[in-house]
Amino acid sequence: MQDIFAASRIVLNENFFSGLTLRVLQGLASGSLVLTEADGDGVDAFFQDGTHLVCYRPHTLLRTIAEILEHPAVYGAIAAHGQELCRRLHTSEARAGSFMRHIEARDAWNARRGGNARRLAGARAEIRLCLRFGGSLERPVAMLAELLAARDEIAAMAACELGDIHARSGLRSEALTLYRKAVEEGYPLPSLIKIAMLHLHDGRNAEAAQTLLQALPHLHADAALLEEAVQAAEHSANPQAELLFAAARVYRAYGAIFETGFFKQREDLFPDTALETALLAWEMGHSGQVLDFMLDCAKACGVEGELLPQLLFAVENGLAADRHIARAAELAERYYYKEAARGIAGQLNKSMKKR
Repeated sequence: MQDIFAASRIVLNENFFSGLTLRVLQGLASGSLVLTEADGDGVDAFFQDGTHLVCYRPHTLLRTIAEILEHPAVYGAIAAHGQELCRRLHTSEARAGSFMRHIEARDAWNARRGGNARRLAGARAEIRLCLRFGGSLERPVAMLAELLAARDEIAAMAACELGDIHARSGLRSEALTLYRKAVEEGYPLPSLIKIAMLHLHDGRNAEAAQTLLQALPHLHADAALLEEAVQAAEHSANPQAELLFAAARVYRAYGAIFETGFFKQREDLFPDTALETALLAWEMGHSGQVLDFMLDCAKACGVEGELLPQLLFAVENGLAADRHIARAAELAERYYYKEAARGIAGQLNKSMKKR
C-alpha cells in the first residue's frame, strides 16, 4: 500500500469516522499529496491546510482535484512540506520519545491502573469483542466473578457488567440482584438505569419511573428538568416509549452518549448509551422529539449518517417536520446518496408549497 501511495499523485482520505487516521500519516510519509476531508478531528492540531496537505468538502472535491492536476508544481511543494513534517515529528521513534519524556517527568495523561482495574478493563474488552463478533463469555464472566470480592468500586462495576450479561441472556432476576449490588457498593449509574429497563421490559412502568427518579440525584445537571420528564412519561399515552426516552436523557446527562466505533451487530434491549436507548424509544413511538434527540446525540459523536434510515422512514411515512426533511437531504448529500437527496429536497418543496 505504501508503494502505491508513493506512486500516486494524490492520496484521498474520506472520513467515515472523523479523526486523524493512519492513512493521512502514511500518505504524508510517502511524499504524495494528501487530500483529506475537512474538519477531521485532530488534523488541524498537527497539519495546516494548503501547507502540508489539502482539505476538501464533498461539494468541492472534483474542483479541488482539477486544481491539483492543473498546478502540479504548487501542490508538489505542499506534498514535500507534508512529508518533511511527518518524517520529522510523526515517526514511531518521535512518538516513543514523547512517551518516554512523559514517563520520566511522571506527568503521563493516563496513569497506570491498578491490577483489578486492568482486569476489569480486560473483561470489558472481551465482552465487547463477543458482542461484536460472537464467541464465548466464559472467561470474562469468570474474571468478573472474581472481582466481586474486591470490596471497592471495582467490585460494584464488575457487578454491573455481570448484570448486563445476565440481562442480555434473559436471566432478569439474576441481573436485578447484581445491579442492586452495584448500587449498594457505590456504582449507582448506570446500574439504576439498567434496573429501570428491567422493570420496563416486565411491564412495571411505575417501578421503572421510580428507579429513574432515584438516579437523578447522582447527575451533575438537568436533574429538575428530567424529574418532570419522568413524572410526565409515567402518565402518557405511550408510557414505555416515554420512559425509555427519559432513560436516554438520563444517560446523556450522565455523559454516556454513544460508544463511537463500536456498533453492535443486533439491537440491544439493555443498551449502555443515550443514542441506543433513544433508538429503542423511537421504534416504540416514532416521536419527532426523540428524532431530534437522536440527531443531537449523533452529531455530538460524528455519526449522523447512521440515522439516515430513521430519517428516511420519517420522511416516507409523513412523520418528519421540515427540519427533519432538510437534515435528511443534507445528510444524504454529504454521504453521496445523490438521488435520495434530490427526492428528499422535492418532499421539502412540496411541504412548503402546502402552506
